[in-house]
Amino acid sequence: MSTLIGIWKGIGTAHFPTIETTEYIEELEFEFTGDDESIMFDQKTWYRINNEKGKPLHFESGFIIAGSDDTFELLNAQNSNRVEVLKCIRLETGDSKTELTFESKYFGNDERMVKAQREYFINDNIMNFRLSMATQNTPGFQEHLKSVLEKVKS
Repeated sequence: MSTLIGIWKGIGTAHFPTIETTEYIEELEFEFTGDDESIMFDQKTWYRINNEKGKPLHFESGFIIAGSDDTFELLNAQNSNRVEVLKCIRLETGDSKTELTFESKYFGNDERMVKAQREYFINDNIMNFRLSMATQNTPGFQEHLKSVLEKVKS
């Protein structure tokens, strides 16, 4: 998990049948909480206007917590009032690559959500992130967010 640690910046695209496709600027920071077992994160996005930050789009904060049985959970709270708990279903590391997949376990304050999956693909200082989901109104599981971030600070 240590390959996550740092500040990542880049751009992404949000799309889903119920929204207008939009590009955004993203900043994502991961840091150890002090005991190397838990990681705190902050994710902030803004509308991308002429390659500059526009109005705020989406913010969330949370933790990646290590369980006693070598599992990990991602817990987050979002500015939309939604809270999520996701379980790590895949962790692969090797050389300068890390691949992580988290799948939804619990949603709070948003009855629309059915399933969510977050995937992080890290190769050296580049992170490709993908969030896929299904909702009550759009039950087909599909990609919602996709971003490419560069680590700008370790």
